[in-house]
Amino acid sequence: MLFATVSIICIIAFQIVHFHYLLALQQSSLQELHNANQASTQDEGPDRKTHSRRSRAPFSLWSIRLPGLIAACLLVAVQLLSKSDDVLTNCFIRAAFTFYALKLLDLALARAEQPPTKLTTGTGGKREPASMTTTKDKWLYTWSLMSEMRYHSFDIVVQQKGRHAESTSAATAAAWTYGPCLVLPTLAYAVPTPYTKVLALLLIIQLALEGVHTVMHPHCPHRLFHRPWAATSINEFWSTHWHACASPFLRSLAFKPAQRCVTPVFGKDAGNAAGVLAAFCLSGIWHGWTGAPLSISPWFGVQIWAVFMAMGVGCLLERQIWAVRQGRMLQRVCVWMYVIASAGWCWKTLEQTSTLAWLRLE
Repeated sequence: MLFATVSIICIIAFQIVHFHYLLALQQSSLQELHNANQASTQDEGPDRKTHSRRSRAPFSLWSIRLPGLIAACLLVAVQLLSKSDDVLTNCFIRAAFTFYALKLLDLALARAEQPPTKLTTGTGGKREPASMTTTKDKWLYTWSLMSEMRYHSFDIVVQQKGRHAESTSAATAAAWTYGPCLVLPTLAYAVPTPYTKVLALLLIIQLALEGVHTVMHPHCPHRLFHRPWAATSINEFWSTHWHACASPFLRSLAFKPAQRCVTPVFGKDAGNAAGVLAAFCLSGIWHGWTGAPLSISPWFGVQIWAVFMAMGVGCLLERQIWAVRQGRMLQRVCVWMYVIASAGWCWKTLEQTSTLAWLRLE
């Protein structure tokens, strides 16, 4: 069993590197083609038309899509074949491998025609395409695609614009950043209810992911989280304050397909609503699959999925209820009660059916 697991992981690693390396090769070829077109345009005058990136792809798109699809399938297969006796290990494998499977599907299916361009800071602080001429450049491209969750070194960087629009004093920002680290654990210890415990769990997730991000990318100018406890709405919480690492594949694999299917029939507003629900549905499937080993109940994963669907419904409802009057204190109180009640419902089930003895209430 151990040999089979190691073999599968080695195959996965090869497929991932091969897939990303092909993307790097295509990006390098497209960059050289672009430079050549620019040079010929300057030589022959402004009337010469440059070829589009799609019409001059250096090789078949399936040379990128097929390795990506194979790697994604293998990442799913290893979750089914390598089951550990440790519950938390199973949860970690499901979370990480499913994340990377969806990440690969996003890159292989949605971005194969126009591979992400790695950017570097040039003269005058201007962002410009990085060199893709040497093997080292291609391996750096591969590592960055594999390790960056929000692609902060690429032209497809996840933009969380609300972070830069806030006008908050330094004291208020510090209170929302560091205050929950003291208040929430104390509250969970003093008043150990499902609702205070689930808030402490969210804090643990925030600190753990922020720590991993800092270790892997110590020079990244953008924090992974942005004062999530200061969110005034569900939409603001997920789009501005939470990490948004899953945003690229949720958008390409769920939001956009649902939007394209519904908009021609029911209109733009219905299409956007369907896209939001589809994105939360896919996120709920991922989190439900991850958390299922924590409970002996066969429905616990479905319950987690239902909580995420409730978040999607909440996003749509708050837009209708408060419309342009977003961010008021009443809305903040209502949405946080809604979120805490939904997540606390899951924690209640976990305390009764958990496979971990230290989580169960005897």
